[in-house]
Parts: sequence; structure tokens; C-alpha cells
Amino acid sequence: ALDRLEESVSTAVPSTRCAEHPTGPVDESAPDLCLLCETRRRTARRAEFNGPAPQQAPTGPAPSRYGMHGDRPQPQQRWLPQLWNGQAWQLCGTPRRDRREAELFIAAERRGPRPAMAYRLVLEFTDYEVLRVWGIPARTGSEPTGTP
Repeated sequence: ALDRLEESVSTAVPSTRCAEHPTGPVDESAPDLCLLCETRRRTARRAEFNGPAPQQAPTGPAPSRYGMHGDRPQPQQRWLPQLWNGQAWQLCGTPRRDRREAELFIAAERRGPRPAMAYRLVLEFTDYEVLRVWGIPARTGSEPTGTP
């Protein structure tokens, strides 16, 4: 009978004298040896001396690092250095925010070992939201077969 009783008992031997956490972590300095309850008691004693911890009023949802949908980007002005490759104008350097810097870049390109036939500076001014699209948009119909 004692063997069956030992097999049926599955709880561990209590390590503390705490009724709430009998097998919890041990704190030797606590009267009931329970670290969890002693931490709670220390926090309460600290609050008696220091006052309650300052509570911050909730100000709404946490701000997103990407901004909100209604936020509009500030207008941007950039100078795009382009070169003529014989068939079309193509970008030949990093877009610059300073016109003088872009002109100095084109001057350096003209003095380089293989200058292009022509260069130009294009002012790009964005006062609107920029939408970046990857891939080619395809129109699909409302029918499951894909026909309109």
C-alpha cells in the first residue's frame, strides 16, 4: 500500500513554507523562505518610503516608426545628373540635393577618361506621395477564368 501511495503522489517535496508557492524559489532571508512573496513584500515596503511609482497616463496607441497613413511626406527637391548615351538620357550618378554639387559632379565626369556626348541636370520636385510599384500591373477580370 505504501508503494502505491508513493507512486500516486506526483508533487515535489515543498521547498518553502509558503502556502501559495510551496515549490517556488527559495530566499533564505525571508521568514517563509519564499522568494516570490518576499519580493512582493519588499516592493510594498519600498512604496511606503518612496511613494507610489509614477504612472504615465496612456496617450493612445504607440507611435509607429513608419508614421501614420495621413502623414504626408515633405516636398523634396533633387538634381538628377543625366548623360546622353546616343539613344536616350540615362541617370549617370546619384541624385543630389545641392545643385552646385551636381554641377561639380558633371564637370568631373566631362574631364573623365570616357566622357559622354552630352550631360544635363534635371530638377525633380516631389510635392506628392510617391508610390513605388514592383512588377508590371496586370488587369484581371471579375470572372474566374480571367476574362473581363
